[in-house]
Amino acid sequence: MKNILHLSADEKFIDMGISAFEMVYPASNTLLVVQNHAHIKHVNFKNKKIISKKKLASDSKKDTFWLGVDAVVLHSIFAYTVNIPKNIRVIWLGFGYDYYDFIFKNEFELFSQKSLQLMSNKQLMQGEGFIVKLKNAIKLLIFFKYRQKKQKIKIMERVDIFCPVLTSEYQAIKWPGKNTPKLMDWNYGTMEDNWAKENANVLSGKNILLGNSATLTCNHLDGIDLLCKAKNIGSKLIIPLSYGNKKYGELVKKYAHQHFSGEVLALDGFMPFDEYMQLISSCSFVIMPHKRQQGVGNIIALLNLGAKVFLDKRNLLYTFLKEKGFFVFCLEDIVSPDFLTELTQEQIEKNKIYLYEIWGRDSILNKTKMLIECPL
Repeated sequence: MKNILHLSADEKFIDMGISAFEMVYPASNTLLVVQNHAHIKHVNFKNKKIISKKKLASDSKKDTFWLGVDAVVLHSIFAYTVNIPKNIRVIWLGFGYDYYDFIFKNEFELFSQKSLQLMSNKQLMQGEGFIVKLKNAIKLLIFFKYRQKKQKIKIMERVDIFCPVLTSEYQAIKWPGKNTPKLMDWNYGTMEDNWAKENANVLSGKNILLGNSATLTCNHLDGIDLLCKAKNIGSKLIIPLSYGNKKYGELVKKYAHQHFSGEVLALDGFMPFDEYMQLISSCSFVIMPHKRQQGVGNIIALLNLGAKVFLDKRNLLYTFLKEKGFFVFCLEDIVSPDFLTELTQEQIEKNKIYLYEIWGRDSILNKTKMLIECPL
């Protein structure tokens, strides 16, 4: 029997990930939530313990810490130190944010025109103090990440297998060392258990979904400007802003009310997952102006329901989905006369087939087994 140790932060996708490992290797998984406080908000998996960063750094130097462990699964790499013996398989399940600083030179490459203006033009909107603070905060964040990079590089050099969100991202990463880990395909969640539960939601409205969080990389303002150029929009605009930067979320909400001609619903309070999915299932049109993959769960769920998805052509997710055969569209198509033309039933069914090929339960469980048992 395999003994698998998982390391993670308190993130909402962890239960989805460990569930796949539990289905393949029942009662063989232990989770250490790495944080310096005692409260856990998101992770419900029972066989877990909290460990502080300091204790992890010291205890992982001891042989007794690793007794019986066959594999370590890193659910993203963040700021901690861990000392893993060479005889133990190390698997890194990337989240995106944990390796994008090895793809882009700096955060500013992720911002579109209006987002960059927001960073540089204090007079763009009311809230001048917030803009200055946001700009300084990002500068501090870049500096902080630079200081943490040595920790990340040390862990990256110990990784045997790496699973990015998109396999195409692997080649875009500027690996810091000579040795690069083995690329393998794996994703959080399955269609049957998470993204398309039986008797769950159906597409129930003509609303428009914009972005997935109150983060500047969503490039909301540019998305709103594009929608303002489209004709005959009578739909409600739904903007998820429940996590991220609250001040930025308030700014987006105000901008949408000022510029979008239709009704605006800003989701700025926490909602249970199933309730959130039910609400966004009223959206037949999904606008994601990110330059990097983000909000993939939303996109999977809504593609399955038959929604029409619009992405930035520079986003590797757009390229990935197009190469797989999905019917998705670029942001420029928002201003075309066919913007509000819904997908045909044939297009919807083909998108579903592709979704289950990649994120179906059988596919994910087979990939999970390969992570643990494939030759290195």
